[in-house]
Amino acid sequence: MLRAAAPHLADLPIALEGTPDLSNPIWASSRATVGERIFAKLALSERTAVRIWREAQALDLLGNELGLAVPKLMAASRNPAFSSTELVGGGAPLSYQTVTAAAPDRIAQLAAQLASFLSQLHAPHTLARVRERLDSLLRLPEQGLHVSTDELRARFTTLIEPLQRSMVSRWCDWVDNELASPADTVFVHGDFHPYNQLWDLDEPRLLAVMDFENSGLGEPEFDFRVLPVFGPGVDLLGSTVKRYEAISARKLSLSRIMALHLLNYLGDALWRTEAGMSLPEPGDSPGAYVEEAAGRLAALGIDP
Repeated sequence: MLRAAAPHLADLPIALEGTPDLSNPIWASSRATVGERIFAKLALSERTAVRIWREAQALDLLGNELGLAVPKLMAASRNPAFSSTELVGGGAPLSYQTVTAAAPDRIAQLAAQLASFLSQLHAPHTLARVRERLDSLLRLPEQGLHVSTDELRARFTTLIEPLQRSMVSRWCDWVDNELASPADTVFVHGDFHPYNQLWDLDEPRLLAVMDFENSGLGEPEFDFRVLPVFGPGVDLLGSTVKRYEAISARKLSLSRIMALHLLNYLGDALWRTEAGMSLPEPGDSPGAYVEEAAGRLAALGIDP
């Protein structure tokens, strides 16, 4: 594939990461380190080919043209679907422990970096260039990759205690109501988790945001829905929202963010549990996830 898509890379040493799972076309892809400074993604199904090519186009536009903090695209091809980026060195993800231990002034610094990146990504001129340049623009959430309230009602509630079931069912009704109204459309990352970010935590400075495979058109709140999982409280979320609104002159809805957060957070607990996987901290069970979500809602003064 490298020889066909990027011949100048094909003779470099290739170190594949694990064995690709070809049983599910949604995730059938392969990753490799090429040489000493290039990270490559290779699509092994049409579904992943669409995503990898979309990411390559997005990185080229965002990094080379608009100057956002993303990995530098080195080479890419639509057929065979392939992308390669320059490895970003010297960084680390923004861990749960880092946010937990952060003092208020450090939270403000982290929030300023997050808000600056998201305000650039969500800017009207970014959306205009994306519409011109990208071949495939999905409306997020993408069907089949994100849980619905119906799935939470039918499957997640079987994993928790009876008292929690009624609360989650009420939350689902509230989520449906919150997301029924129209919202702004921007270009969103789609999976703005801390493990898709590299930081210089000494400054702190956001070095690069990676993995734009799930990017597309959505509401700005969609990228904020994962911020509550960065730490035990909601201080980082609140500070980032405040700074983002000041930079972008766009008003965000905390209720809408938390509605999207509930879908993402409880959905994460659902698929991990059904797959027999352990749940990442702070919750070690679906019930603990419900308690954590309830605490975040209460801290924000939101009573679904």
